[in-house]
Amino acid sequence: MRKKFLLAAVCILIVSMLGASISWASPNAKDFLPPGLAKKGKTLPPPFQNGNMINLSGSIEGNVVLVKEVDGKQWLVIEGLKELKALKSGEEQTLYVGDTVLVDYKGDEASSIKVLKTSTENQGKLRYVLTTSLTEATVGDNLVFNLFVQNPTSNRITHQLNSSQRYDFIVKKDGIKVWQWSDHQNFLTILQDVSINANETVAYSSSWKPERSGEYTVEAYFLGEGTSKPVAVKSITINREVLNPQLNYTLTVHPTTIVLGREINFNLNIKNNTKVDITKQFSSGQIYDYIIRKDGRKVWQWSEDYDYIGTEMQVIFKPGDNITLAASWKPEATGKYTVEAYFLGESNRPVGLGEFTGNSR
Repeated sequence: MRKKFLLAAVCILIVSMLGASISWASPNAKDFLPPGLAKKGKTLPPPFQNGNMINLSGSIEGNVVLVKEVDGKQWLVIEGLKELKALKSGEEQTLYVGDTVLVDYKGDEASSIKVLKTSTENQGKLRYVLTTSLTEATVGDNLVFNLFVQNPTSNRITHQLNSSQRYDFIVKKDGIKVWQWSDHQNFLTILQDVSINANETVAYSSSWKPERSGEYTVEAYFLGEGTSKPVAVKSITINREVLNPQLNYTLTVHPTTIVLGREINFNLNIKNNTKVDITKQFSSGQIYDYIIRKDGRKVWQWSEDYDYIGTEMQVIFKPGDNITLAASWKPEATGKYTVEAYFLGESNRPVGLGEFTGNSR
């Protein structure tokens, strides 16, 4: 009797959820610590030494002892009364070593940060943070840069400028400028003051479309601090444009030697290793098939045991999606066999080939 299956039941979909753990190794972890802290016999918490973050929530009050960018994210090491904790800070808030903070966190991310006391060295100074809409993009993507200028003090801070230009962004590759926002602007040559009120944040924005792949740095300038040194720097990665993204197919056959009458298993693994959605169209509810041949002649086809709804459908593979399409068969004659795996989103050509041998014992 033929088996009937609806659209979602024509295959076994095993979606792999890959958990990401953060682990950086440093043979000299204490070298990252500020002077004096290592002498107390303390070591850096994750992610600055080997270890996995545990998804716990809580709060910590203490002094910021390290501010470090890791993989485009700003990490803080906070020395509390009983522990050191490394947390990813929010991109819209700039912190400095010496600040006393109260931080609520979940896992390895700070959900809120309250500055209880500003470090003596940075009292009366503006704070800057640079954000990008993407830290990893593709050629042709529109990248938005934001420079936040923050006044955390209780007084107005005023800077004098030499023109009407207040900010700038420069993109560099291998230390060479490839783009500068101000090159495409006109400014008045006139002295003027710019003031940031107490506890005020001012944002300056621009956008850029990369034309070539590679590693870039984005430099942000607030002209109240001059142009000799950027107030914030961020790294970004530009990937090549994917003109025709492809899925990755892997066929496994187990076992490769089988005794007659026993079941052999086939698994076609399909994975989207790209960074874009991949859409496949199907003319019916059938999305895959297996064909077994012996001496070039077909001896079995998986789909002949099933009926399918004749409605067109599509399957969207998100980046990282990973499914397995399975089937099994029992050989009835000895000899060498070949198995062809088909994914019907790739027309009628096999996407995987395998071999196995049927023995009498």
